[in-house]
Amino acid sequence: MAEKKMSPRQKMIGMMYLVLTAMLALNVQREILDAFVVIDEGLIESASLAESRNDALWSSFNFSLKMDEAKVKPYHKTAQEIHTEVVSIITFIDSLNREMISKTEGLTLDEADTIHLAFIDKKEQYDVSTNMMVGANEDISKGQAKVLKERIQALELKISQSMTKFKLPNHQNAFAFNDKQVEGQLREWEKHSYYDVPLAAVIALHDKLKNDLLNLEYNAVGQLLSQVAQDDIPVDTVVARVIPKSSYLVRGQDYEASVFLGAFSSTSSPKMYVLNSDGSKQYIEVEAGSGNYIIPNVSVGEQGYSGAIEVVNNQGQVKSFPFESEFNVVAPSASIAATAMNVVYKGVDNPFSVSVPGFGDDEVRMMVDGNHQLNKTAPGKYTLVVNKSSSGNMNITVQAKMDGNWTTMNQEAFRIKSLPDPNARINTITGSGKMKVNDLAAQSLIVEYDKDFIFNLARPKLMSFEVVISDGANTRSKTGRSMRLSEEIKTFVKSARPGNTVYFEDIMVEGNDGRTIKLPPLVIKIIR
Repeated sequence: MAEKKMSPRQKMIGMMYLVLTAMLALNVQREILDAFVVIDEGLIESASLAESRNDALWSSFNFSLKMDEAKVKPYHKTAQEIHTEVVSIITFIDSLNREMISKTEGLTLDEADTIHLAFIDKKEQYDVSTNMMVGANEDISKGQAKVLKERIQALELKISQSMTKFKLPNHQNAFAFNDKQVEGQLREWEKHSYYDVPLAAVIALHDKLKNDLLNLEYNAVGQLLSQVAQDDIPVDTVVARVIPKSSYLVRGQDYEASVFLGAFSSTSSPKMYVLNSDGSKQYIEVEAGSGNYIIPNVSVGEQGYSGAIEVVNNQGQVKSFPFESEFNVVAPSASIAATAMNVVYKGVDNPFSVSVPGFGDDEVRMMVDGNHQLNKTAPGKYTLVVNKSSSGNMNITVQAKMDGNWTTMNQEAFRIKSLPDPNARINTITGSGKMKVNDLAAQSLIVEYDKDFIFNLARPKLMSFEVVISDGANTRSKTGRSMRLSEEIKTFVKSARPGNTVYFEDIMVEGNDGRTIKLPPLVIKIIR
């Protein structure tokens, strides 16, 4: 019952399960039963990793749905139906395990639900599991094994039909419910898997089925998600935009504008062109996904131009996105534009360019309301430091000196925002990962802002964090207070053993905007 895309660890566990099952037929009992406990522990751990992997896949799928519901919804709906049935079958398997353990051990269902296979006394018993799964009269038609097999086969059929519907490759025979020759007789899968098979082996088989179901879901949902993106452009956003450096010009000035894709590929540049009056194409030089188009010495009046951006999608097809823009060259007026973006941030120097066409620099001034710090750094250039305790909006006013009096030319409201939360990482691990213990002890806990943020921000101050080592049953912890791990923390980390999990949690930082922030934990599995 091996799924098509399994890790080497999962393949090894599956092979060990088959070998141990074969050895049971030779009446090698106690050692084999204990080995099934080890196998089951590995299966449970693999299931946990598979669930995390599936959760990450679903996060991407849900994000795609939010971005383009009309396109993604049919694929997402089918994937959700597959997920719902996988969860339902796994719940059914858990209920079978709970009932078998309850009847075999004489426990309540609640007690049976929490007991680990290693603590079951009657691992070798098979009467209850045989009766439940095969049937009291060895008639598989009345056993739960037949129900389980048919539900899984129905799920596989649904997935196959869904793949055909969306013209995707089918995963055939993900589960092999084959009959087998036993002592010269052909036995159905239900019998050779459950008849007189000890409880320990049945529990391990069920946990393996749960792993295979999670892998089946991952592959099916992954294919559906990949189909969503096959016609997409290999960038985050595919929107043609024109951003003029200035919307108002004085006669004789040059018009300058940036024509660009909202996001771009660092390995594949688009082609951009503007149509000349004779219909010929004037190609624009592209750098970092952005084209810079200049019309020299524009005259007063309405102006306009059009063109297109050509990009290659994931199937190698060229897609063209036309654009057009109009602008007016008018008499002098005032404008206010944030150099970085249309908001101001706490904790940074927000740059502004201010000009009023027709007025010299000594005849123009910029003012802000509220208790904020405004500094003039060069002709027409300002930096604004927002008060860290402020929120909401602020007004920025530009005045020009006309006939000896300061006259308001423009006033606009800007939103005040806190900086985005910083991120924590160890080496390249930002959420969860695996590392050797000595490699981990040699690392630093780095706290920094996203490098893609519009400002180059200094690293925030790390106040404290907790290092927790867990072996699955017990935990112990130490407190750290610097990005570079202290010798005490390094020694503590080195005490972790392969298989332990090291958590860096309660990571408290002081942001550049004065906020105290608790960052998400880092989870690192120690490997050999």
